[in-house]
Amino acid sequence: MIENTLSEMLKKYINIFINEYKDYLSKDQLETLRTINYNKIINLENLDVPFGLVSFGKIRLSNISNDLINSLQKMDNYNTTKYNLNNKNISSYLKYMCENGYSSLEYFGDILMYFVFELVLKNPSIFNHGIINQEIRFLSIKYSLRSANLYAKEETIATKITPLFQLDTMRRILFMDKPTAFLYLNKHLGFRYAKLYDDITNIVDDKNKNIKGKDYPGFEGFLNYADDYDEITYGDAYNYLLDFEVENKLNI
Repeated sequence: MIENTLSEMLKKYINIFINEYKDYLSKDQLETLRTINYNKIINLENLDVPFGLVSFGKIRLSNISNDLINSLQKMDNYNTTKYNLNNKNISSYLKYMCENGYSSLEYFGDILMYFVFELVLKNPSIFNHGIINQEIRFLSIKYSLRSANLYAKEETIATKITPLFQLDTMRRILFMDKPTAFLYLNKHLGFRYAKLYDDITNIVDDKNKNIKGKDYPGFEGFLNYADDYDEITYGDAYNYLLDFEVENKLNI
């Protein structure tokens, strides 16, 4: 069964994750990862979300992928050209899947590491997913892992803030809830940096409010999600960062 194969892959990913982030996780978060029941944690379900979700400690992957793969296979250019993984946006990833003759297992494997982060995430903001994207890129290079690039635009914002906070701090606040992260930044970097984090998080989440929690059933739903996501722009966030740079005489 595909769940069994993914569970074995998940064990590998969890070990990598603990090795890299154990110093940033609470005891409860580490306990969550170390007590996983790999026989039950991954479930394929009929969900109206493109990728899946984490709920009550279980990774619920969307069976939409079967519909997705079957639909891709009917396209004229299915499995005709081989390219490197396209990291521009979700629509580009769909094109990549089609061109490389993807199976459901390959698709799930490409998004699995995101769910490892989700298992211990206390603040599910979309901005935090930009930080996750940044971390997954690092893990992919270090451990030669394949991974889709689901939050490339949010990662661009995260990479502009990382030099201000420093990478160690970004990793610490990633695994905190939002109020705790604000207090941590206020204590260690000062109020203006805590406010920057809070305001950017709010701006990014507000831009995603129309698609967050929205149902996207079936293959058409996946395409609609890709279109909706790809239309999101973060001009307000970039303008905020530019103003912050000018006001504080920084170079972001």
